[in-house]
Amino acid sequence: MITATGDSRRRAAAAVDIGGTKVAAGVVTSDGAIIGVSHRPSRGVPVAEAAALLAEDLRTAIASARADGFTVESLGVAATGRHDLATGRLGAIDAVLSGWGGSSLPRDLASSLGVSLSALLNDADAAALAEGRLGAGVGSDPCAVVTIGTGIGVALIRSGAVATGANGAHGEFGHISIALDGAPCFCGARGCWESFAGGGAIERAWLSGDPARQEKSAGEIFDAAAAGDVAAGAIVEAAVHATALGIANIAVAFAPATVVIGGGIAARWDRFSAAVDAELRRRTPILSVQPTIRLATFGADAVLVGAGIAALDARDAKVSR
Repeated sequence: MITATGDSRRRAAAAVDIGGTKVAAGVVTSDGAIIGVSHRPSRGVPVAEAAALLAEDLRTAIASARADGFTVESLGVAATGRHDLATGRLGAIDAVLSGWGGSSLPRDLASSLGVSLSALLNDADAAALAEGRLGAGVGSDPCAVVTIGTGIGVALIRSGAVATGANGAHGEFGHISIALDGAPCFCGARGCWESFAGGGAIERAWLSGDPARQEKSAGEIFDAAAAGDVAAGAIVEAAVHATALGIANIAVAFAPATVVIGGGIAARWDRFSAAVDAELRRRTPILSVQPTIRLATFGADAVLVGAGIAALDARDAKVSR
């Protein structure tokens, strides 16, 4: 994590990253430094309770930033799915966070803090904005950013901006089918990349193999596989294979100069890298570009940083009009 020092940087925004297991908050400066970062659990936490805790954390962070001479007038919120900035509501994210879908948390939080809700965006788009503008994707055009956490998000950066679909829509590349006979996914398809390699899917696969097993986090399942657990090893191998196919499909579809890997899985990339490299070599006859694979500069903070940058961009655009 980059932390701010009291220097000439004076533009900053409050930011929130809503993930499937945790929510992060802090103040992000224009060069991607974070002031007063906090982390709270999100899974199983009522949205009203989470909103109150976020407001408390962000008031402290904003006070620290202002004491250092930063102006904080806007808020950026990033979360999985599609959201409505006009109403300040989260989209249909109940499959990831039960009870949070449709919540006015972003709007209410901005009102509580006395700042403008300037950005409400998909978490993969936020991570891509951070890495493409300030991180591992700088100098690469186009750059694909893959965020593998509870789910899988992919976004493309062109000329420093997120390449979106119609009306600014976010494409869900984590839901491409890579095994037509695979398990059903909540999205309506079968055999999605995310249904093999997302952290939530890895945890479900562990429990479904034997109801008597104790719950494990995705990280613990990776550890068990490394220690020789056969069942954990099979789950991890499926995740590795799915990710190799997913990244190769990104290379075929978008011909990026660089693919940046972020999210919690980046810390386990040594388990994935050989399989991904091998799959990319197999696709050589069709690939226009062999992309460089890089790990994210901002790591687990990429979504939070991107939410802050998006808020600053929106604020600047409003002022310039």
